Amino acid sequence: MRTLWLADHLLVSERGHHVGYNGFIADSARRTGLDVQILCARKCNVEVPGGFRMRRIFRKDLRNDPPRQLSRSRLALGILEVIAKRRFRYDLARGIMPADIGRDDIIFAEMLAPRNLLGWLGWLKSFPKQHEPALVLHLGYAAERFKANAELPRLLSELKRSRKLERARFVSDSDLLREKYQTILQHPVSQLPHVVSRRVSDCYKPPGRPPHFVCLGNARQEKGFAEVLTAIDILNGDGQAPNAQFTLQSSDPDAISAAALANFHSATAGPVSVITRALDEESYLQLLKNSDVLLLPYHLEKYSDRTSGVFCEAVTSGKPVITTRGSFLGLEVAREGTGWLVEDRNPDSVVHAIRRAISELEPVAARCAELMPRYKSMFHPDTFVSQLLELADEKR
Repeated sequence: MRTLWLADHLLVSERGHHVGYNGFIADSARRTGLDVQILCARKCNVEVPGGFRMRRIFRKDLRNDPPRQLSRSRLALGILEVIAKRRFRYDLARGIMPADIGRDDIIFAEMLAPRNLLGWLGWLKSFPKQHEPALVLHLGYAAERFKANAELPRLLSELKRSRKLERARFVSDSDLLREKYQTILQHPVSQLPHVVSRRVSDCYKPPGRPPHFVCLGNARQEKGFAEVLTAIDILNGDGQAPNAQFTLQSSDPDAISAAALANFHSATAGPVSVITRALDEESYLQLLKNSDVLLLPYHLEKYSDRTSGVFCEAVTSGKPVITTRGSFLGLEVAREGTGWLVEDRNPDSVVHAIRRAISELEPVAARCAELMPRYKSMFHPDTFVSQLLELADEKR
């Protein structure tokens, strides 16, 4: 049976989208008739639902999460980069042997930094000729890191001369990033969509009154969480508090978000709920369904050209959003009329957008409902798997 190998070196725990993302793809691939194996971190303490085989082969990426005392030293970070690169190459060489894998198999390697990309390309270089599987390499964010890597062009040239590069496919989930990576690699880069649960489209409901504004996901500085808290405090403190409800998922906050929560004056206000526990899938989907507007004032520094899983869930379930002007998300919202735009890191702008959303909710929500079928298809796991198969089988 043809096997799809989902390789996620960052799959360690419930944190982030990793468990769900791999689960959605694996479930769809199995229904397509593929066998599925998941390659994850050695210390992974979760199982991807569905009884899929999981190989725990990757050691912790020390450069991705450096100790705090080393994170401010350029020399220390450089040393960690070298160590992380060597460990990753070793883990690939020992974790996936030629006898394990067939030429018809597909490896989808996720969220790669330059050191991970070099590791996979080196693995392909050393693999027996004419036995290489199709290797689909999902390039992570921050394209400038790839441009600055001097080793990458040399390795790509070697693989091209040996014709092994024909077995590699490069992908991104953002059309803006796809264009950047194509320029950097001087090689075709395709776009594969982000995926969300097949159940997300069942979370649609017409907007209610008072409207329910919701923050979903872990509380992170780059997601504008502190600006949302400040905006709600402004709304509740200016004597003209809006007729609206707010629910903020704030589990596992980073340091900046935790400090903002500690100073959040509206935490005990009647129309404000702060959820500090991690949500299981059922609770998360119920909160998504109960929402009317999702708050996504993400920072431009991080989200100028990248997508967001919460954004994909919003448009798939027909929810308007408040997001940042000029971001990848903001460009889509401006083009389709599915929400309101705010200025980067500007709580007053968020206040203004919330007031506009309250008065303009019905027509914008109707536009979101109209676009739901398109987005459901775009971010559906079956769409991803069918496009992945087409890409892997494409003749080069």
